[in-house]
Amino acid sequence: MSYTDVFAYAPKPDPNATVAARYFYEWLPNLGVRQQLSNEWSLNASYSRKTGRPDWGPQASSFTGAEAAFLKEGMNMQSVMNKIQPELVDEVDVGARYQAGKLTVVPTFFGFWTHKKEVLVYDPNVGQNYYQSNAATTGYGFELEAIWKATDYLTVNGTFTDAAEVYDSNISTGTNTTMYIWRQASALYAQDSSEGRDYLSRLRLRIHADHSLCQHALRTRRRLAGG
Repeated sequence: MSYTDVFAYAPKPDPNATVAARYFYEWLPNLGVRQQLSNEWSLNASYSRKTGRPDWGPQASSFTGAEAAFLKEGMNMQSVMNKIQPELVDEVDVGARYQAGKLTVVPTFFGFWTHKKEVLVYDPNVGQNYYQSNAATTGYGFELEAIWKATDYLTVNGTFTDAAEVYDSNISTGTNTTMYIWRQASALYAQDSSEGRDYLSRLRLRIHADHSLCQHALRTRRRLAGG
């Protein structure tokens, strides 16, 4: 089949699967302050608001994969796409920095509040998963970073992070069913009873050594070779 054959067929757009353009406008401030207490110690605090891109493509695929079921519940692609929008996260960090000689230590406490959080819900009336931006979460945590300059060519750093995120309430679907949130890390479950909250805790320990030593050896080799 050629392009001529396709254009000759002249398929018409599905009126239930068309979406009008949408525009979003949000303030995304980023503010920070730092106070030097001594040669070694300083305090800092910051506030920032960030945004995330919605899953437009998967949302459209959810509709086209079960169009008849959505239409039966009075939902076309426009109404399904209207259920998602950019996610917003407000974050506050308060920390300190200690630096003396070859050692740097940076402890930080942080909290964050997510608005219009995108979640993947299962709607039993439709029999399909789709995204919605109608959830909210509250999170907090602590991070400790340590940096040690072992030599002029080798730096080692490690980061420890402990954080928790809690969904603020249950989630309603597009057909007014309810997803009850209960304590299960990194997942949402639709339940008929026993309301709860989702709790996420993660622990991360990372150690990294940079490649300055290797780069120095390579430069030395090239210099000795006359390159």
